[in-house]
Amino acid sequence: MGATERFQGDPGSSAVAPSDPGGLLDVLNVAAVLLNAEGRIDLWSPQAEILFGYSAEEALGKYAGHLLIDKEHLDTVLALFAQVMDDGESWAGVFPVRHKDGSTRVVEFRNMRLQDDQREYWALGLATDRTTLRRVERNLALSAQLVSQAPIGLAMLDTDLRYISVNPAEERMNGVAAAPPPRPARGGGGRAWIFSSGDRI
Repeated sequence: MGATERFQGDPGSSAVAPSDPGGLLDVLNVAAVLLNAEGRIDLWSPQAEILFGYSAEEALGKYAGHLLIDKEHLDTVLALFAQVMDDGESWAGVFPVRHKDGSTRVVEFRNMRLQDDQREYWALGLATDRTTLRRVERNLALSAQLVSQAPIGLAMLDTDLRYISVNPAEERMNGVAAAPPPRPARGGGGRAWIFSSGDRI
């Protein structure tokens, strides 16, 4: 195939398969924290320990606001928590968090209300470092722009050598649809190939 790159994850596959380490979620190191209706920490992921510095033993049972938020931002955060718990509306945004080492980290949050089988409410917070997230977003945007504006044809094929995605140059040169219709999910594989129009299959 000439200059090609193989990667994990065939979007047409219905099989269960592990992902190689170093994927997007690994880079973002998304932390998960579960709070009860009073705002106490009930579940604490290993990624939360990395992001915030506190071990599960140090965090569980504590009020999240008192543990992680400086006093100047506490009223705002408590109001957002009450809004999520009362209305059931998810909240997404950024606010500064106090790390165990005393420093302040700007963290991107997604907060949502959960309900259990006893009809009790919980708050799930998903969080990642904002600097890391913005860097990944910039890199993805730059990569997409480079691919779309490349003068050579670029395409992604699945393991059956079917086109998954092509850039505009490949579409012009070889008449391949840039947005093929969705195919039924198929098992097997889990790998695909990226190649340029100069490659020979």
